Amino acid sequence: MKRHAKIASVLGVVAGVMLTASAWAQYYSSSPSLPPPAPYVGPPQPFTFEGTALTNAGIASIYLYNLVHTPGTSTGSGYSSGNYWDTFNSTLTGSATINLLVGGPIVGASLSAEGSTTVTVMGGYTPGAVGGPWTTSLSIQNWPAATVTWAGGQENIFLQCPAAPGQTTVTNWGAGYLIDSFFDVQPQISLDDSNWTTSDQSGDMTLVPEPSGLALLGLGVLCLAIKTRRGRKQATRDRLLCAAGYASPDAFRHSFKVHERLSPEAWRAGQ
Repeated sequence: MKRHAKIASVLGVVAGVMLTASAWAQYYSSSPSLPPPAPYVGPPQPFTFEGTALTNAGIASIYLYNLVHTPGTSTGSGYSSGNYWDTFNSTLTGSATINLLVGGPIVGASLSAEGSTTVTVMGGYTPGAVGGPWTTSLSIQNWPAATVTWAGGQENIFLQCPAAPGQTTVTNWGAGYLIDSFFDVQPQISLDDSNWTTSDQSGDMTLVPEPSGLALLGLGVLCLAIKTRRGRKQATRDRLLCAAGYASPDAFRHSFKVHERLSPEAWRAGQ
């Protein structure tokens, strides 16, 4: 039993070290498919949109944040100029703040959008391949279903991202795959599908770990913590034994076994 516990502890420590050393963006998957069928989250700072087109509509600026882009069903894939591409339906959700020129800000609005997305993998990628890093590009073309909704109303917008460079690496981990992937996006929005306003800044959409990967990470860290705690307890016991006059824990155990074989009277007499 102790041997099995030690093996489990070692395996847990190895898993913890491997996954802790990996970026949180990495995704523990049963398949190395690209693009990974998992959500990408946006940067902590908001994307800020401001410009003439918004000003003419009575809007000083729009902030989009808490963005989550989720790939859906593939609608086609193939090769073009030696590069692999995959087109799929996807959704974008998030939060928004609309700063009006008159009336102050509208806060707590929600963003909901859906449409077609294309990811291109440069350099002759073969579906299911392991390795990289591959240079990738994400393209969102004119999503007309984007809406910003709040308690008092709704604003319909168009959203696009013509090209978002990125990078993806797939590592075979035995029980699955670690996929490290991000896209550097700088989205554009429009109120009329004609005049486009580009975000003042760009930011990374980063792959989120799969729940099973997070659970494995948690297990590894827990095992590592338990092993560390046991090691500290053992070190404390060793120091106490040495302070009591025993050269080592083995010397203490030997003395204890000798005392066990003596009768209580003989043991006391020997003291």
